[in-house]
Amino acid sequence: MKSMRYFILPMVSLMIFVLLAPYSSASESNAANSESKYIAFTETYWQEEPPVMLLTDEGEEAVQQQIKGKYVTSKYEVWFNKQGHYRFDVIEGPYAGNYEIWDGYILYQYNKMTNDIVVRDYSNENVNPIPHLFLSETVTERIKSDIKNGILSINQKSTGDISHLEKNELEGQAKTKTEITLDKDRNIVLSSIYSRDDKVTHSLIINEYKSDVEFNLSLLSVPTNVPKFQLK
Repeated sequence: MKSMRYFILPMVSLMIFVLLAPYSSASESNAANSESKYIAFTETYWQEEPPVMLLTDEGEEAVQQQIKGKYVTSKYEVWFNKQGHYRFDVIEGPYAGNYEIWDGYILYQYNKMTNDIVVRDYSNENVNPIPHLFLSETVTERIKSDIKNGILSINQKSTGDISHLEKNELEGQAKTKTEITLDKDRNIVLSSIYSRDDKVTHSLIINEYKSDVEFNLSLLSVPTNVPKFQLK
């Protein structure tokens, strides 16, 4: 796949167990939808402040041990038609106003900060972008595989249609936990929460999921008055 300029910055990793993935424009060779749908979801991550360098009485540099930071939250919504074409909007957060449109041939990525649209023509390639790996069928299949192989365990909160899964590990000296909620009936991940030493550092949660919605073709409309840049 061609090199990409990601339209949401900075690059923050989506952590679902051992899987690291970029925010946007991941691709699946088998991406397909049998129904139109609307999905709204929220992503929150812990952003650490850079460590502060201090001088000791001896004039040597030392790193301040107290780690400060803040939680950064973004909210997204995406509309899919039955062919897998979509419009993806950042509706809240640092990059609110950014959007992405996939019409089956061309991917348009609007960056509000620069007020331009990056255009990627995939009409001659076997590429099916997805707006966020959280919505990928690959992720769901990976979860099912990890359940089967005993990597993810089902906890007592699980019900008939909803599986609550978790994985506990040691990463160096840190205790990590991944918690995933899977809707087995609709075959979708409802949430993914990653913690280090009991502190949540990344979460993805679906707030709303509607299937068989009316997909307005205007969602795929690209404004003509915004500068466009074609990437080779």
